[in-house]
Amino acid sequence: MSPPRILFVGESPRDSAPTLSAARALRTRVGYETLFPDTATLGDTRRWSRLVRTCDAVVVVLYGIPDRWFRRYIALSIVMGRPVIRWWVGTDVFNVLQDQRIRKAALHFDRLVTSNITVATHLRDELASVGVVATFIPSLLDADSIKVSSISPTPKSLLVYLPASRKDFYGFDIVREVVDQNRDIEFIVVADDTHSLASYSNVRSLGWVDDMSGVWDRAGGLLRVTTHDGMPRMVLDALRRAKHVIYAWPFPGCRLARTAGEVQAAVTEFKNSEGDNRLGAEAVRALLDPDPAVRFALEIESTLVSTRWSSWFRAARTVVADTIHLKMRPDS
Repeated sequence: MSPPRILFVGESPRDSAPTLSAARALRTRVGYETLFPDTATLGDTRRWSRLVRTCDAVVVVLYGIPDRWFRRYIALSIVMGRPVIRWWVGTDVFNVLQDQRIRKAALHFDRLVTSNITVATHLRDELASVGVVATFIPSLLDADSIKVSSISPTPKSLLVYLPASRKDFYGFDIVREVVDQNRDIEFIVVADDTHSLASYSNVRSLGWVDDMSGVWDRAGGLLRVTTHDGMPRMVLDALRRAKHVIYAWPFPGCRLARTAGEVQAAVTEFKNSEGDNRLGAEAVRALLDPDPAVRFALEIESTLVSTRWSSWFRAARTVVADTIHLKMRPDS
């Protein structure tokens, strides 16, 4: 029996898209086949129907309001007996909480969803507050993610992810204040191509970095003060390396800090700490056991079981699907 074939839709598979890591993890660690539709497929009902027929399930990541054609294509997938799993990764939940129109669209779209999966417990709770029931499964890390055995000595320096286009979202004002108040430690800033903090003598601004392995060796901890978050791979990577983590969201093995005062207190604790964050490494190891890729696969397979109909229903479903895809044309 061939392995399940999973179609990922809704997010462009480029740069650091969560679906890229998810697809890779399912391929390498579970043996699933994964694919993404091209632009032409999303604009053609017949192509979409042919593609869906070759797949077993559809995984959707949406950050905004899906257009009517996207909703129709997802509905067609349901009619064809393919379960639809919506995967919530962070920004999508934030958008639902902040924008009433997106929230209304999400609840409407949820009627088509067989199962919701979210990467963090606080995201699951936030979705429940607006009426969406989700299952928590931690982020799917790449198969080559760092192992705890590669722990390096802990220098007194903090890594900060501060993308130039979203500095306010990543707590720029708090980071700048803490940098100014702690001239005795180094702050390693990545992703800020404008080098907005480079004038400080204790800041090493690296801009965008493709390979973070060497950067992690120089950092003793991670400072992440975001307006909202899911389960960022950078936090997981830091903990698996037994680095200290100062984080704006509750997470095992991290120091919780959101305000400037709380962050400063956490930085002081970091400066006074001795050794690596072994407790954080153990906490994240426990969180990721069993393997999230396996847990994700089990959730997919449970939806497959729930959508296995009788042979009569299968035949009827095929007739209905053929009728719909002939009528559903972009020019109608």
